[in-house]
Amino acid sequence: MSSSTPLEQPSVAATTASDQGEREKAKPLLCIDELLYDESQSIENTETGLLAFGAKQLRTACYCRQLRIVKSGAECNDNKLGYVALLMKLKRAYAKMQQLHVECGPPKAVIGAVPKRKSRHCIPRLLNVMFSDRFAHRLPELNQRPSRAELDTSQTQASSSIWVQIHEEFLSPRPEYAKARL
Repeated sequence: MSSSTPLEQPSVAATTASDQGEREKAKPLLCIDELLYDESQSIENTETGLLAFGAKQLRTACYCRQLRIVKSGAECNDNKLGYVALLMKLKRAYAKMQQLHVECGPPKAVIGAVPKRKSRHCIPRLLNVMFSDRFAHRLPELNQRPSRAELDTSQTQASSSIWVQIHEEFLSPRPEYAKARL
């Protein structure tokens, strides 16, 4: 039987003084957001810090910030240095905003905050209109077939007025149709 020895891990006592000195000098790696938006970081330190990241992390940071990455052509920046250049351009713009005391530009209206009226193709609203108290008693009219005499004399238009009225109600701003009652 052969005996296997467990892998030895270096103990804390085995480290040299020079290794400990290097660890103390090494600063913790900042995240990309801290490098870009920290006012205490200089432009040079930011660029050095960004170069410490991998290309994949930098590309993800560019995509998250919706920066334009050109994949081919004369303006190709689809490499690590290109990503750093884009992020540095963002850092310079942010620094300029801080210098001019511009926080975030003019306030933008929040699109989703105001409840908007139902769209014209809203099926629940149409069903609410059709089955409302105003039209529920007229639903059997929809199943009636016109006779040949009504078709010949064009009297079917009078009986199809339910659709015109449903259309008018559907477009009306009545709040009771906006509620989903399905």
